[in-house]
Amino acid sequence: MLRTEKLCKTYGLNGSSVHAVSNLDLHVPRGTCLLIQGPSGSGKSTLLNLLGCLTHPSSGRAFIDGCEVSHLPDRFLTEIRRQKIGFVFQSFNLLHGRSVLDNVAMPLVPLGIGLEPRREKAMALLRRVNLEHRAHFLANRLSGGEQQRAAVARALVNDPAIVIADEPNSNIDRHNSRLVLELFREFKREGRTLVISSHDPSFEGDELVDEVLTMGEPP
Repeated sequence: MLRTEKLCKTYGLNGSSVHAVSNLDLHVPRGTCLLIQGPSGSGKSTLLNLLGCLTHPSSGRAFIDGCEVSHLPDRFLTEIRRQKIGFVFQSFNLLHGRSVLDNVAMPLVPLGIGLEPRREKAMALLRRVNLEHRAHFLANRLSGGEQQRAAVARALVNDPAIVIADEPNSNIDRHNSRLVLELFREFKREGRTLVISSHDPSFEGDELVDEVLTMGEPP
């Protein structure tokens, strides 16, 4: 489902070059889970952005479902993200002036799904992450852990073939962390592909994870 060949991402910083991802060859088969580990600054989030078509590589190639996406125009990458990918961002990226229900349903709007069907689907996912009682709260009234769970629900609402999650359990208590972990297991059993960056030890050794990629120390 996901493959890279000599993938690189370099940033300019204060007149020097920072190699966030360097010559990475990666293969993530359909229906498997890759766990990415490494210290802060080692390039984990940059790699997730590359795999999720949020940024272009400096060099190398990336493929999603056999299609090379490395240097596609942004309008095509946007369509790929809508159709195939669900994101859980570490910073949540919720719209604070909208309700939790509207935030979770938002990815369904560009797909042409009507108001009631998308709200029904969003509410079903909020139940699965134990957040249905907050559905009509504004997002900025949620705690950090609640915002994280809302972000997980939103990432799954478009039935993505690929789920990309950046520290999905970082602000969640143990009970809700188990709920999210089980939700990821269910999606994997349905044949979806997961790429997760996490420091959470509960992922290590879990049946969810098929392969672990450890990224190096920051320069």
